[in-house]
Amino acid sequence: MSAALREKRVSLNAAAAVGLGLALAASLAFLGFLLFGPQGRPSGVFGRAVERVKVLSRMQAALHAAVEGEKSAVLAETDEESRLFAEQAANATLAVEQARRELAPLVDAEGSPKDKELLAEFTEAFAAFRKIDTEILELAVQNTNLKAARISRGPAREALLRLDAALEGLRRACAGHAAERKIATLAYEIQLAALHILVQHAPHIAEPDEKRMDEIEQDMRAADARIKTALEGLPVLVPAAGKPMLEAARAALSDFDRDTREVLRLSRQNTNVRSLALSLGQKRKVAARCEEILAALQEGAQATLFKGTR
Repeated sequence: MSAALREKRVSLNAAAAVGLGLALAASLAFLGFLLFGPQGRPSGVFGRAVERVKVLSRMQAALHAAVEGEKSAVLAETDEESRLFAEQAANATLAVEQARRELAPLVDAEGSPKDKELLAEFTEAFAAFRKIDTEILELAVQNTNLKAARISRGPAREALLRLDAALEGLRRACAGHAAERKIATLAYEIQLAALHILVQHAPHIAEPDEKRMDEIEQDMRAADARIKTALEGLPVLVPAAGKPMLEAARAALSDFDRDTREVLRLSRQNTNVRSLALSLGQKRKVAARCEEILAALQEGAQATLFKGTR
């Protein structure tokens, strides 16, 4: 094929493509005019059915995003992540509500009695969804259980390590002293009781039942009483060489006691445990109902659309 012929064919193909594009654009413009009218609004049964399908699709996507955002906020491990996911969930929930308001006049205009009944059911179910969602997200961003766990694993554990080091130094300083065995016994009693308290942090943080938390705290108070009794018996036994180590042990115990009180205070609020329970319980049921209703509404809208194309 000659270069001239190839150039001519390319020009013809280009012209044909341009013509096809113009024809397609004109067809789409005409279809848009038929469906939505000159102002871009739904026009006629078919146009409103198309709009209903579009709005319902947006609602379904936004509802899914709201559910996933809430779950991520509940399971997030930092305050920043919790706040970010909570904001995303709240925005998605708002998008569902905005789309619901767009849907209402479309269903009122062309929806079947069943569609109108479903929309009323969705409005009620979604109101419950929003109420539970607000409570969950407010709890999730507080992260009191996670904060308690961080204190337990961090400052409280470090205080216990300092206590162990101080008491070990005390035993060495008292080696060969007449009361060496008694001092060592009391020091071990303090270490074991303090370790027992630290071990009880985790079940307290994870416990949803307040009565059970009361029992754990009672056990911790008993261990704390053993610490105080042992500590009271040491000053009269420890020689001058061991006094600095005894004071270091007292300081470490003071820090450990402060950290334990904060762990219990945060744990008692139980915001992570409560938000997770709501998410897996009431919220899941309400969300599932909302999804079912939207699917039924979408089915009705698509049936109307199908009839309109026949």
